[in-house]
Amino acid sequence: MNRERNSVDIAIIGGGISGVGIAQYAAAAGYRVLLIDKGEIGGQTSANSSKLIHGGLRYLETGQINLVRKSLKERRNLLNLAPTLVKPVPFYIPIYRESRRRPWAIRAGLSVYALLSELDPLGRFVSVPSVHWQRLQGLKLAGLEAVFQYWDAQTDDKLL
Repeated sequence: MNRERNSVDIAIIGGGISGVGIAQYAAAAGYRVLLIDKGEIGGQTSANSSKLIHGGLRYLETGQINLVRKSLKERRNLLNLAPTLVKPVPFYIPIYRESRRRPWAIRAGLSVYALLSELDPLGRFVSVPSVHWQRLQGLKLAGLEAVFQYWDAQTDDKLL
């Protein structure tokens, strides 16, 4: 293929984490990439995001099994590719008497999540014993029935 010196194969509009990620993948695959953003790269929507590299736990409830599996795989890839920029972060799910989802349902969902992660250490979860609940900052103890801890990951998207 004969390319002109200033030509590009792919133009990406938006320099948030998705745009930059697509640009990186395309460049790694040998494409000439132009990334366009009206402001600072990573300075708009991505700058105000949670910075999560999540495994897709929330997609289980709607039956999006393939999306969960893919999200878990991509999270593992990013943790392996950029271990100084993508870090594991514990998350807690408190279940109260008035909670819509019962402890057995959360346990079942987290078990499926662990299986979909192919038993990756970050796919595992634990039931936090009640003697440790008071250690969890900001947790309302009244009416608390169960607490589950699972893992996701977080990044500095601008550095990533």
